[in-house]
Amino acid sequence: MRYIDLFAGIGGFRYALDSVGFDCVFTSEIDNIPAEMYKLLHGDEEISGDIMKIEARDIPNHDLLVGGFPCQGFSTNGTRLGFKYKTGNLFFEAARIANEKKPKYILMENVTGLLNHDKGKTISIMMDTLSEIGYGVDFTVLTSSDFGLPQQRRRVFIIGALGTEAEKWETVKNQQVNKAKEKVLESYPDTRTINFPFPVGNLKTSSLSSIIDKNAEKNYLEFGDFLIKLGENSFRIKDGTTQGYTDFEAAPYETTIDYTFMTSKTRRGRVKHGVTKTLDQSVDIAVYDGEGFRRITPREVFRLQGFSDKVHETLKNNGFSERQLYARPSRSVSLPIVKAIGEAIKQYDKRI
Repeated sequence: MRYIDLFAGIGGFRYALDSVGFDCVFTSEIDNIPAEMYKLLHGDEEISGDIMKIEARDIPNHDLLVGGFPCQGFSTNGTRLGFKYKTGNLFFEAARIANEKKPKYILMENVTGLLNHDKGKTISIMMDTLSEIGYGVDFTVLTSSDFGLPQQRRRVFIIGALGTEAEKWETVKNQQVNKAKEKVLESYPDTRTINFPFPVGNLKTSSLSSIIDKNAEKNYLEFGDFLIKLGENSFRIKDGTTQGYTDFEAAPYETTIDYTFMTSKTRRGRVKHGVTKTLDQSVDIAVYDGEGFRRITPREVFRLQGFSDKVHETLKNNGFSERQLYARPSRSVSLPIVKAIGEAIKQYDKRI
């Protein structure tokens, strides 16, 4: 199955889909740094830039269009400006290409904040847009920890299937998804809906210790009164709970803390056991090694998304900064999820 990789970043979709036998025939990435990383990792000499400047007729024919369109306009940690944000309209660029090239399938990814953005209007407009150009649509939320990765990362995945017979959306376990679908049909009752067989994701989560580098430098962080040691492996961390703190026992190589916005009086759930919080660009995550808390390393960040150590080493050895080695995999997709969806697309294609 031939596919195009839009908003490609460092090529998370590429690694996952190539591994299940798909063939990438076109790549677009506007940012020079991830584009250079992509070239190193995937051997592509030509990567198209700004998708808004590319005519659809110049893009090769393909069976699948994929892309994690920029999420800053929809994230609860971002601007929440939606389509008004400078990159918020890039979804429509993907729709423009799909409308002209008519690939059999569309696969897109974004943050869960997309589902309730503008009281559900944003996801409704997206589903109506794809439906109007001939696609049956479905979406769900998948979590990285359900696919073997020790990271609590929840993301929305959207599927479009060209010309499929409409099916009434079935109720799913995730109530956020159900409410969003209710809003879509309330706003656009003629939306062509389908029930795509999204992977269940019932793999056992890998132990956090399995991806932790036990030989990493012990550059312990000093947190002041944000994190206080109460006793052996026992700590108190400030947070947004009613009492203003949480006491916890830390297990070596299994306990992590979120030290983003340490003065925040609303942030809760700062302590995780066996997993990390969702990776973001700042990667303010520290792991306990039995003596103290150190920031997780770039190598560990790549592992948390399912990348091999070779990917990290290739980029590190080619001079990319530590900041970029933290940020770029964090902005990518979790490879096991996309791989599972790729397999589901192949099976769905055979069935229909």
